[in-house]
Amino acid sequence: MRIRGFVGRLFFLVAYPLYYRRKLRKEDRLTMFGFALTIPPGVFHPRLYFSTRILGSYLASRSLRGSSVLEMGCGSGLLSLVAAREGASVTAVDVNPLAVEASAKNVELNGMEDRVQVKQSDLFGAIHSADRFDLIFWNPPWYPHDAADDAAKAMDAGQDYAVLARFAREAGGYLNPGGSILLILTERASDEKRILRLFTEEGMSANVVQQRQSFFETFRIYELKRDQRD
Repeated sequence: MRIRGFVGRLFFLVAYPLYYRRKLRKEDRLTMFGFALTIPPGVFHPRLYFSTRILGSYLASRSLRGSSVLEMGCGSGLLSLVAAREGASVTAVDVNPLAVEASAKNVELNGMEDRVQVKQSDLFGAIHSADRFDLIFWNPPWYPHDAADDAAKAMDAGQDYAVLARFAREAGGYLNPGGSILLILTERASDEKRILRLFTEEGMSANVVQQRQSFFETFRIYELKRDQRD
C-alpha cells in the first residue's frame, strides 16, 4: 500500500506536469464509449482521469430505460451521453460555462439532443424546485481546497468539502421515491469517510456498488439513498 501510494504521488508530481497540463492547454478530439468528443481547454478531460472511465462503465451496466437522470458537473458531457444511450432522459449541468458549451456541442455532435438537456447551474441552482430524478450522479471534486476559477471547480470542492456539503443538503429533495445518488471517490485523493458522513448526516445510507483498482489507487462507486424511515 505504501509503495503504491508513493508511485501515485510520483506519477502526479512528474507525469501530470509533463504530459497532462500540456495536453489540457489545447483542444482535443477523441472517441470514448463510442462517442465522438471535442474537449476544449478548461474542461475536465475524460480520458486523462480513471474516474470517468470507471463511472462510465458502471453506468453502461445499469438498466436506465425510462429513468429521469441528472448529471452534476457534466464536463464534456460524456457520462450523460452514456446514460442517455442506456435509455435515460438526462439533464446535464455544470457551473463552468466552457463545460456547458462543450457538453451541448458534444450532445449535438452525437445526435442526442432529444435525450440530453444541458444547463449551466451552480449545483441545483438552475433546476426547477419541482423537478425530481430517479438517479443523480456525479464524478465530484475531491480536494478540500478553494477553486481558483471555474475550471478548477472540477477538482476543488472548497474548504472542508463545502461544495459537497451543500450538495448533500440539497440532493435528497430532488430524488423520486426510491431514487439514488451515485458518487465515485478515490482513497488517494479524497477523505471518503468525511465525504460520506456529509450524506449520512442528512439521513442517507451509503453502499459500495463497485470497487475498481488502478495501478496505484482504489476507486469506489457509492450509491446513496434516503433512509426509508424518513
